[in-house]
Amino acid sequence: MANRPQFEYQPPKVKTGDLRTPVKFYKYQANSGPEPGEEQEELVHSCFAEIYSPSMKDRDVLNTVSTERAVTINIRDTKGEYLPSNKDYVLIDDYRYKDLMWNIVEVREDFANNAFITILLAVYGHGQE
Repeated sequence: MANRPQFEYQPPKVKTGDLRTPVKFYKYQANSGPEPGEEQEELVHSCFAEIYSPSMKDRDVLNTVSTERAVTINIRDTKGEYLPSNKDYVLIDDYRYKDLMWNIVEVREDFANNAFITILLAVYGHGQE
């Protein structure tokens, strides 16, 4: 009998039941008046996410920026309907993160399975808690 490779089923790391927390993605638009800056926000996507503390890999990325808080989220891949960008902001609908607008620091797509997107979020600056 020929030597055949043995394959064993590996369950996915993230399952649909793990996506329990509502999140909303916003894009800020420039002020309509003569003043510079961004103020008006536009909801561009909403979904459920799995939220957890940043991994060591994520912490290495965060070492390059000054952050007060950070989390990592997994969302279902939208298949192009919405592509997260570091120009967007995220609102996590959870009492522990009330009134915090999270900046997208890094987006990691799952090219192997095309099932989930991992997004590293951070709150920059001081006095936002």
